[in-house]
Amino acid sequence: MWAGVPSEPETGGEEIRIPVIEEEIVIEKRPVVKEEIRLRKEVVEEEEVVEEDVRKEEVDIDDQWVAPMQ
Repeated sequence: MWAGVPSEPETGGEEIRIPVIEEEIVIEKRPVVKEEIRLRKEVVEEEEVVEEDVRKEEVDIDDQWVAPMQ
């Protein structure tokens, strides 16, 4: 009847073996797609003038300018 479970009584000598079978409920949870969310990134640039005293000022210059060949 069920895989791996004998459904017929087994006889062996003076002994008879009768399997007693019960049913059990197997409940499982598995993820399924319910809905889909789409995200989009919107780039926003803003300029703001701030007038305050500066305590320290650093300037980094990345000079990648190449002199034209003559």
